[in-house]
Parts: sequence; structure tokens; C-alpha cells
Amino acid sequence: MQPVKPEDLSKALQEAERSAIDYEKYAHLDDAEREVLEQKDEERRKKVKDRGDVQQILKIVEVRRTLYRILEFCGPYQQSFDPTSARISDFNEGRRSAGLELLKMILDADNGAYLQMINEHQSDAKTEQERKRKEQEKHAN
Repeated sequence: MQPVKPEDLSKALQEAERSAIDYEKYAHLDDAEREVLEQKDEERRKKVKDRGDVQQILKIVEVRRTLYRILEFCGPYQQSFDPTSARISDFNEGRRSAGLELLKMILDADNGAYLQMINEHQSDAKTEQERKRKEQEKHAN
């Protein structure tokens, strides 16, 4: 028989404790109430997990740059109405809606990340302008 690892024992104890807490929380409820409460708990756990996933990817500069480009394309702050066509307005609003959802995910996970993305974008644009200016000066001489 293999010895039990401390981390495995710790996980088992945490799970047992969670089960006991869940039992106490749900013991006085009927089946329908218990099901609703369990569903809400599951939704909360999923939201926390999803938020953690977004927090992790926002740590990567290349991901932030890509998300910024997607947000620029979606135009969450742009007007979606097009006076020439309801279909174009609908298309624009769908794109804008996706951008708003992405922005909401980012802000919910780390409200400083969006500001960081803007600053990084401005810095990249400034660097690119400087590179182009030097290139033009080089060709002019």
C-alpha cells in the first residue's frame, strides 16, 4: 500500500468539508428548492472559474494586443445605426454587442487590464509612427 500524499489528504478533507457544508445548507429544503439553490451555486462556480480564466489570459501581452484589435473591430463605443439600411444596422449592432460582451468579460476579470490595453496600443502606435518617420528620413537622404 502506497503512503497518502499530504496534498491528496488535504483535497479529500476540503471536499468532505464542502460536502458537509452543502448538506447543512440544503438539508431543510424540499427537492425543488434544493435543485434551484444547487443550480445557482453551480452557476456561481462557473462564473468564478471563467473569470479566473480571463484573468490568466490577460497576463499575456500578445493576448491583450489581440483582444484590443478585436474590440476595435467590434466598435463597442461606435454608433451601430446606418440610415441607409436596416440590415447594415443589424449587422453593426451584432458586432457591437459582441464587443460589449468581450469588454464586459475583460472589465469583470480585471478592470485595470482595459486601461493597460489602451496604453499598450498607444505606445505601439507611437513606436510605429517613430519607425515610419525614421524610415522616411532615411529614404529622403
